[in-house]
Amino acid sequence: MSNKFFLTSLSLLLILVSLQSCQTIIDIDQKEFKKRLVMTATLDADTTISVFVTRTVGALATGFPDSITNAIVDLYEDGNLLFNIPYASFGNYAHNYHPVIGRTYKVRVSAPGFDEAIEATTSIPAPPQVDTFSYSLVPSTTNQQWSSNALEGSITINDPSGENYYMIKAVDIYADTFSNEEYSSMLYLTTDDPLIGNSQQYSAALMFTDFSFEGSVYTIRFKSESYGGSFGSNHLTYKVYSLSRESYLYLTSLQNYYNNKDNPFSEPVQVYSNVSSQMGILGAVSKWETLIF
Repeated sequence: MSNKFFLTSLSLLLILVSLQSCQTIIDIDQKEFKKRLVMTATLDADTTISVFVTRTVGALATGFPDSITNAIVDLYEDGNLLFNIPYASFGNYAHNYHPVIGRTYKVRVSAPGFDEAIEATTSIPAPPQVDTFSYSLVPSTTNQQWSSNALEGSITINDPSGENYYMIKAVDIYADTFSNEEYSSMLYLTTDDPLIGNSQQYSAALMFTDFSFEGSVYTIRFKSESYGGSFGSNHLTYKVYSLSRESYLYLTSLQNYYNNKDNPFSEPVQVYSNVSSQMGILGAVSKWETLIF
């Protein structure tokens, strides 16, 4: 064995020993995680009250947050305590009370084992004033294989004075005559209206403000890339929502979060919260809807 081979083998051995000696076990000093309550609720004048209560979890936690089953959930209307919302199931607190349009509501949540109670406030907006609506079904350009249609629609809103927030949905309701059940799904809509926001906003719901047409009558046009419904077994419904400011900011920031979360070049998106703990949302909506066919 030559000296050259011996020196090479010795060098490799020394490198391996050096690498092994560089391994270090780091003990992470995990400080006690401070649990905080989280509430999620959207108040709707057309439906009963439902408030979902969970808690925050650590960064290394897996799975869904734990539901809180022993919370005290108080509902205030225009500053007056109405009642305590009882626990229903799976972290959901429900009551058969319908919120009133124009009233302001506060929800306060406390629970044993949590140092701080949380609360948030919102107001129920008036329903949107829809003057006209229309639709047409045209051959789809993206799903010819299944003979689908594309939906082209428009809705004209008579916008009142003040700051207003809107959301448009097109909902396909399929009636299964065999099981006597109904199933609903939202059509993904796109618009090239520059006043709404993105020139090609594409989502299951179009959200926009009246910033560019405040106090006037405005028509929003939209379409879906494909629509597989038929007149015999499907029904199409337009739903136009008035959103509280809190709901609009939460939903748009949540949409941006999901749009950017897998993009390594995008900036992080902070999801909006109006809850005192800065985790969760208490929003409000009212809606106008009509069955197209």
